[in-house]
Amino acid sequence: MDDVKYGISDLEKLHKKLKLFTNLTGVSFIALFAALWIGSLSTLVIKGMAGSIFVCMLLVAVGIEIIYVTRNQKKIRLAYEKAYKEVLVAPALAKSFQNYTYRPEEGFSKNEIMGLGLWDETKGSYKVSAEDFLTGTYKGVYYEQCDLTVYVRAKNDNNYRSTFYGCISKFRFEKKITGRLIIMSYGMGLNYVFNDLDDIKTENQEFNRKFNIYADDGHDAFYVLTPHFMEYLLNLYKTVPVGTTTTYPLSGDMAVIFNGNIMTILRGRVRMFELPVGKDFDYFKIQQDIISDMDKLLGVVDILNIGREELPKEEAVETENKTEHNGAVAKFRLK
Repeated sequence: MDDVKYGISDLEKLHKKLKLFTNLTGVSFIALFAALWIGSLSTLVIKGMAGSIFVCMLLVAVGIEIIYVTRNQKKIRLAYEKAYKEVLVAPALAKSFQNYTYRPEEGFSKNEIMGLGLWDETKGSYKVSAEDFLTGTYKGVYYEQCDLTVYVRAKNDNNYRSTFYGCISKFRFEKKITGRLIIMSYGMGLNYVFNDLDDIKTENQEFNRKFNIYADDGHDAFYVLTPHFMEYLLNLYKTVPVGTTTTYPLSGDMAVIFNGNIMTILRGRVRMFELPVGKDFDYFKIQQDIISDMDKLLGVVDILNIGREELPKEEAVETENKTEHNGAVAKFRLK
């Protein structure tokens, strides 16, 4: 990315230009089909070499126009993405965290995602795409987040397909919370099997209807599954768009994983800093929505009530000292 600094007026101008070039791209491909049709008819009217030359000139002109429009659309979109995240996203994060880093082009590695133990690599191969990487500290609890897509290719298949599309959030608390515990919505639970964990139920029937619960220690599980925490998860689940599974057509994909002092939340079809393009909108409302979404997630820190003023230095891994957004920096990564 270049070093241009954007303001709200630049964001509005770029949005209008992007809409224009997006529309022109569609028109360009329609023009290509029209040119092919017109070219075919013209050969019936214009005989010989003249007809062939006319068709070639027509197709070359349309081709040049398509290249011009698509290249400019890509260039404008990159500038718009930078402006959007610089003008709206970064200031919103500064309101949510004591300190943070935000790197739009980075994310969790494949090893980190596979390390969650949700996907069985003996049954196929996986690849991961991640972006919009956020790290920060909130009330002494370290936090990481990014948008995530996980692709799987079965052993007898040549093509990858998406098995998860959404966002991932990780919290690291100062002390161990529980052993391995997985809370997974029914729609998402169709894709995963946990043979080494016990299937447990709570006294909250609404919670049981929406989630499967797997734990290696039922006593530890109920230490975490307090009424307030289950209410938090039920409310967070409302932010997850419904899926399209045949068995549970109205179920969203959501999973919560506890392992020691790490809590991980995955929400399907949720992209935290999704770039709006197609219609006019209120930029300040978008910023407030970002803050509101972060507050909904971070509220779990108060519910579990095991944060701390500072993270232990021996757990920290130092990173860069500055961000491109000039925000305070979290100098930690989860181990």
